[in-house]
Amino acid sequence: MPRKRALDIAIAAGAVILLAALFIMRASLERGQTSVPSTYDTGQHGYAAVYALLARERVTVDRFEEPVTHIGDYRGTLVIAGDYHLLMAAPGKRQRDALETWVRGGGTLALLGIVPFWMRDAVGVPATTRVTSANAASGCGLALRRLMVAGTFADGFGGGCTGDRAVLLRAGNRAVAVAYRRGRGTVIFSPTTTILDNEHLAQRDNARFAYAILSRSPVEFEERTYGHAAGSGFWQVLPLPMRVAIIIACTGLLVGIAGANLPFAPPLAAPDGDERDSGEYIASLSRMLQRGGAQRAIVRRLCGFVETALGARAHFDTQARDLLERARALRSLSRPGSQDVIAAGRLFARVRKDFPW
Repeated sequence: MPRKRALDIAIAAGAVILLAALFIMRASLERGQTSVPSTYDTGQHGYAAVYALLARERVTVDRFEEPVTHIGDYRGTLVIAGDYHLLMAAPGKRQRDALETWVRGGGTLALLGIVPFWMRDAVGVPATTRVTSANAASGCGLALRRLMVAGTFADGFGGGCTGDRAVLLRAGNRAVAVAYRRGRGTVIFSPTTTILDNEHLAQRDNARFAYAILSRSPVEFEERTYGHAAGSGFWQVLPLPMRVAIIIACTGLLVGIAGANLPFAPPLAAPDGDERDSGEYIASLSRMLQRGGAQRAIVRRLCGFVETALGARAHFDTQARDLLERARALRSLSRPGSQDVIAAGRLFARVRKDFPW
């Protein structure tokens, strides 16, 4: 009984250790995964929650998976979230000019994250200075809403509300989110992405802030910089050798179908109705042996079998003696022909049939 109890304790301890190891491995795996401000990302830094929030509140929301040069006549809000992701979305002058033209024509651009200093003038982003705060209060641009938004605020800028500029969030005496006019359009800028990420959006004021700045027009989140590109179908992503192989296979299939259904030659004549017997097979085999120069060897082997089978019977059986003499005569031939091979084969078959061992 004590031995069984010790075994049960050991099994239970092993199970506990295994569960603890699995828990530690899962935690380390989750820590190793990179979370980015993409609406497909459900990690702590992802934007899946804000996308779901806007959809639930019946705001027209979608994902922009094309180059920014295709922004065209869209007159909603384009959200580009991520540190330095404006550089990835508009790396060249042509893309930046297209984005600037779109904003000045009446679009709303929401930039969340650090903007490279050499691109600030392209969209009118103010220079930033260092701040340290985990909370930001609503500014004069949201005077009717008293919010305390959580996030990681490491950069801010000065200035207050003017006719074409509104401070949305303020950490101490520094603004950390601002909206300003750009032609007939608007730019919303914050140097941090954390105010709308999954980790902080669970707080009520963060959700209210997201709805306040993004609910006034249809919203599209830029996703191409995170690898979700539209316009690339199955054929485009295949490597060139695979495309060539598919084309060759399809061509062969089409040729096979055409050959099976379209006549290109006169009908094939039906074979002769006479059934072949074993004699034709033996004759064909004889000719093959003759071509290979093996007719003498096969005659000697067949006749040797006949001599072995009939040697004892030949003393008292006249038929066996006659067959034995024929076998010896065939075996003595120096250059047997095809007819001799056939004769030896028939003699061998008769002896096996009529004189079983």
